[in-house]
Amino acid sequence: MRAWLISKRLSNCGLCLIACNALLGIGFIAFFVSLDRYPQIYPDDSFYNYPAISYLEGKGFKYKVANAPHGDTCFGYHAPIFPHLQVAVFRQFGASQFTFRATQYISAYLAITILCNFLIARRLPLAAVVLAAAWLGDRSSQEVMLGRMEGLALLCLAGGFLGLVNTIELPSIRRAVLCGVCTAAAAAVHPVAAVFAFIAVGCLAVFLRGGVRIRAMTGFGLGAMATVALVVWLWWPHVTESLEQFQWSVSQQSVGRFETTQSARIHHLWQVLGWAKYWTLALALSAVVVLVPVSLTEASKSRFTAAALGRRTILVVASAFALAGLACVAKGGQAYYLVYFTVWPALAIAVFFEQAAYAKDRRLWTAFAAAVLAAAWAPSLLWNGLRFRESILYRDQIAHERFTEQLAAVIPKRARVVSIPELLIIGKEGGLNVTPAPWHEERAQVGDDAWLLVKEAELVDPRWIAAECLASRKVFFLGDAFPEAPGLGYRFAVLGPADAARTSVSLHNVR
Repeated sequence: MRAWLISKRLSNCGLCLIACNALLGIGFIAFFVSLDRYPQIYPDDSFYNYPAISYLEGKGFKYKVANAPHGDTCFGYHAPIFPHLQVAVFRQFGASQFTFRATQYISAYLAITILCNFLIARRLPLAAVVLAAAWLGDRSSQEVMLGRMEGLALLCLAGGFLGLVNTIELPSIRRAVLCGVCTAAAAAVHPVAAVFAFIAVGCLAVFLRGGVRIRAMTGFGLGAMATVALVVWLWWPHVTESLEQFQWSVSQQSVGRFETTQSARIHHLWQVLGWAKYWTLALALSAVVVLVPVSLTEASKSRFTAAALGRRTILVVASAFALAGLACVAKGGQAYYLVYFTVWPALAIAVFFEQAAYAKDRRLWTAFAAAVLAAAWAPSLLWNGLRFRESILYRDQIAHERFTEQLAAVIPKRARVVSIPELLIIGKEGGLNVTPAPWHEERAQVGDDAWLLVKEAELVDPRWIAAECLASRKVFFLGDAFPEAPGLGYRFAVLGPADAARTSVSLHNVR
């Protein structure tokens, strides 16, 4: 009988492995094929990717930001791993909206795949399927489609999670080093993720005792120092200048019109989430109200045992990571910070439900809780589905070829062009000699010989380019980049050099 039960469980693991890979494969392909055009251009795409473009063009690894120190020398405003990784990506595949975004998109799905396979290997097949399904309906799966670094940080955190669980169960310096490398690497991808390293240290302190704890802490420290050495190498030879830039960036909570209180940022996030707000709120409440008390109880038990039990360790560590992620969201107040949060409570809840499903006295309660969470998750899934429908329905209408053809018809091929940051990639894809305006409301002064590529709104409310530079130029084009895509239109303007002849395109080209 026991052999039959083991065989049945292994069979279920095989089926769940297929189900997980199918779910994640469908979700991955659904948006991967549209990354070169959907979501539409976004300002952060430029900020975190332009230093790599500048380096490959021989201008140095840099991007000027307002009045930051050493803006003409280096790029140390942020963690260095992602922008330096993009140097290799652009060298191999070229700079485009697709390559701006593919790195973190692939990394995010790889992270979820690793976590699901880890759960299946630990005989938690249903939890793995629940996690995969939850990801497809999660707002985080949409946020990793931008040219940022959260997906890469999530991949590092997935490695840190596995390393931490394995270190607690079978302590060794090698496993602790892996945990230290990965959690520190996540912080070197985005500094906000540093809180996970502190959480990992706390978990080691709670679960381990005596000499085992000391060895694990030593291994973790060695791993973290290896990542610090990598950061120093990436910043070399401008380590001091990069540190000064980073300190300047940290001291600026926000700049210009983006300056808001934390409560205002959270309120803004709540509005931005739309249909995903119910699922996000359900995860936050579950983390604070259910997972933390349960995890504290489990952790207190494990402190007095020789070795932590597998499921208990996974539940406690995932709950601890959920709190770390919630801290990231509360600090940042932006939707893309959800990538640090939502995966972990979803994983912990999935493990908790699978444990409860085998206890007859908990099945009714478990079914009720699952129904409530599913009701909160469904609107978020529907919103993601509508986004997929939009990306397919207007796939041809929002292709960049039309946009770049409009630019080529107006701007001379070798002319110097200055664009607002979010339009940098359109200029690069169009083969223009384009550089982005300095970041963060510099209202830059632009040379008289440069053409300008801006949004229509820039003509009314200058944000990136100085008003006098706009006023001294003739509008050569004003129109919609995607006129055949309702709701996805993008109105832009092309302004000629200040000393250009006072002529413009005929009115039939102006939309």
